[in-house]
Amino acid sequence: MTQVAFPGFGLEFPTGMGDMETNFVLNTVRNINSTGAKVAIMGQILIQGAPASTVTKTISTSGSIVFRTGAVTFNSSTVIRVGLQDLNVLGPAVTPNGTSDVFRDINTTEVINANSSKSVTMSSGTKSIYHGQELAVVWEMRQKASTSALVVLGIAQYITGIHRPVCRTKSFSSAAWSIQDVNFPLATITFDDGTLGLIANSLPSVSISTETWTNATNPDERGNLFQVPQDVRINGVWAHIEVLASTTLFDFNLYSDPFGTPTKILTNSFLAHLGTPSGTRKFPYGPFDLVSLSKNTDYVLAVKANSTGTLQIDSMAVDVIGSKEFFGSSTLCHVSRNNTTGAFAREATSTKVFKMGINISSWDDGTGTGTSAAGAGMLYIPNLQGT
Repeated sequence: MTQVAFPGFGLEFPTGMGDMETNFVLNTVRNINSTGAKVAIMGQILIQGAPASTVTKTISTSGSIVFRTGAVTFNSSTVIRVGLQDLNVLGPAVTPNGTSDVFRDINTTEVINANSSKSVTMSSGTKSIYHGQELAVVWEMRQKASTSALVVLGIAQYITGIHRPVCRTKSFSSAAWSIQDVNFPLATITFDDGTLGLIANSLPSVSISTETWTNATNPDERGNLFQVPQDVRINGVWAHIEVLASTTLFDFNLYSDPFGTPTKILTNSFLAHLGTPSGTRKFPYGPFDLVSLSKNTDYVLAVKANSTGTLQIDSMAVDVIGSKEFFGSSTLCHVSRNNTTGAFAREATSTKVFKMGINISSWDDGTGTGTSAAGAGMLYIPNLQGT
């Protein structure tokens, strides 16, 4: 077999986390509060397992869409439709085509809680979708009563006005669609057979929290369990960490055999002055001499607090557990232990992950020629980047 090198510093893994905004919070994408108001997230659909384009998955009345709500006011006779639409592409512009092929109309007979996840089982229509198909998830207020409103929550773009490739968010009011420059919704699609789908370069539906600890906290070493899908070599690790005191000291540690006898593969100490106290930054460690990791093998990247100074890491918990696969590793989850003693323990629900990972410098191509592609690559459609 041959290792195929990635150019530059390497490929960040798990995917989709390293370029998130450092102050990681859920924000309002759109307050849907008038009849006809809409918000949509558009792009190519990623289907779990990346089946061939000749293979379609069906979503009908056994399928669902999960998303995140903010403030909710629901008065009698209010109706909000959640569904999937094809796209109109006019030059560089793109909008939903206005026809929900599969949808559910949410009304006041069902519960929709504020600041929580909402799973909406489809009630009408059917749609067969292939991996890479262009479509939109659309939220629309079909009918409003009194002060009814629904806030759809999402994640901030890394830099305002610069959009994640492919993923495009627009809102509709006053008979016109407009670009949402700041935030994009979170949505996880479940097909009738349980297979999951996600708009490319968006995120599945998640909740957000932070963990803060020192060397006096139990546990004092916390991180992510992960597996790589192919034999790789790495040349760096990273994590989004906020150091809350000038005395904060911590280690990056990478382990094999985390649930047996954890063995350090590498370690490095950091001082607070390398970061920005009272502000989150992305701490990189590397480049270093290449370290080889084997596919389908458990590893843990952990942060160990080494002082009374406080450190903090953002974490997120997926609302649909299988959607962790869209970050590149279905085994990804939060783990911890105390005083560098014994095996690591998984977080109880295995839904939570930290914003931290590795830099992959090369990938075993599986052919022995060094010429095959290293994975599926990034989906990119120029016409979805326009206005």
